Amino acid sequence: MNKELCTVYDCEFDLYHKAVIKDNIIYALDKEGNSVPVKDHICEYIDFDMVQFYTGYYDVSGGEPEMDNSKWGYLQLSTGKIIVPPKYDYASPFYGDRAKVNKNDKYGFIDPEGREVVDIIWDKTDSSFHNSGLCWVKKDNKFGYIDKNGTIVLPLQFEKAEQFECIGKDNKGDYEYAAFVKKDGKYGYIDTKGNYIFEPSFDEIKKFWFRDYAAVKAFGKWNFINKRGEFVAAFEFDDVGESGGFSTKQIINAEKKLFGSERTVFYTVKKYGQWGIMIDNYDIVMPEDNVRYVVYRNMKIYIKDGHVTSMRKLKAK
Repeated sequence: MNKELCTVYDCEFDLYHKAVIKDNIIYALDKEGNSVPVKDHICEYIDFDMVQFYTGYYDVSGGEPEMDNSKWGYLQLSTGKIIVPPKYDYASPFYGDRAKVNKNDKYGFIDPEGREVVDIIWDKTDSSFHNSGLCWVKKDNKFGYIDKNGTIVLPLQFEKAEQFECIGKDNKGDYEYAAFVKKDGKYGYIDTKGNYIFEPSFDEIKKFWFRDYAAVKAFGKWNFINKRGEFVAAFEFDDVGESGGFSTKQIINAEKKLFGSERTVFYTVKKYGQWGIMIDNYDIVMPEDNVRYVVYRNMKIYIKDGHVTSMRKLKAK
């Protein structure tokens, strides 16, 4: 019986398990070196029962890339059977029914049967297709978007592209998506058909936040636009930091049991040299007397350089 040492990678907990291959089946090695079913060492996977493994040497710290001679493949966790033999320079986890693979510094995607459904020709790609069904790809310094079968949906024309984010539903109840792209040195937003929500005209840009609006910068000032490309904030800001939120009220159902909680969400914004917050209804709350916190809905929110450092609930009077 032929045996070969290998390592199974548990991406859920970033753990590496020593294992052995016997007749195309992978077994984990316990502390005593005994062969045991690999499923006993790794948590259950939802995405098609597929787990990465590799043969050869792979430096998990990334400190010795010149020593890397590993080859990666996939096994079926429930049986230990090798579905994709170790032939890739790296194999990423399955997200949905696609997994990103790398060979000779090029990238593509495989399906759960191990078929290369997206040719390994791209210089760079996103990690998955996400809910929009599209994935950005890069080749010859240009970005575009492909579908799950590798068909180019939006031509390679952008200097930069990001993944599509859900921004709500249309009048028919279908989900809508937006992604920011860079063209001719400026940033804008497109929908999944390639139509511009806002033409590239911004110097900097952020992703859509909580599906409602996104931060954009032009002429040295920041503002916010909605998914229709309209400016929504009455003020212009010197800077925009991060998003945050906190629970404000518990929701009790008809059986008088805790059902959930209402949540206040906000962006940190800078105006007149001070950091405050913009609430999701576009109200602005700024600090008083040059302190580094704002008070909103009985919550004291400390902000430094655009980052929320702490939030403390005020004591009831």
